Amino acid sequence: FGRGGQWLLRIGIVTAGCAVTTLRFYEGIGYYWTQPLLGLLIYNWLGTEVSYAATRSPWRWLERCGGWSYSIYLYHAPLAIGAATLLGQSLGLPATTLVKLAVALAGSYVLYWLVERPAHLLAQRLATRRNGCRAGRGR
Repeated sequence: FGRGGQWLLRIGIVTAGCAVTTLRFYEGIGYYWTQPLLGLLIYNWLGTEVSYAATRSPWRWLERCGGWSYSIYLYHAPLAIGAATLLGQSLGLPATTLVKLAVALAGSYVLYWLVERPAHLLAQRLATRRNGCRAGRGR
């Protein structure tokens, strides 16, 4: 696929995921009927993504965001809920949603630098020290 075709495929996969979820929650059609089909679509789509990535370099800013995406996963809910609790209904739905999104992203980024990255560096240091000791014993 070209660049446009790959994006259409991505949009199609997201649409299929939304359709499956809609069928599950609004039509009572269980995932056991829809997930196998969605799984086949995703399997084939991932193959096109691998080919696409092999010929194009990733966007740098998006790749850097990937470094702290686990922090977003870990902290987005408590940060957004905390922001919503502090804001209440004062801003209205669109503004509150944007504020919660901004707080979740900014807070996750800060927590990445304060918690996650130092933990990764410590783990790397400990692994290097441990592997270095093992290599020294065998000699």
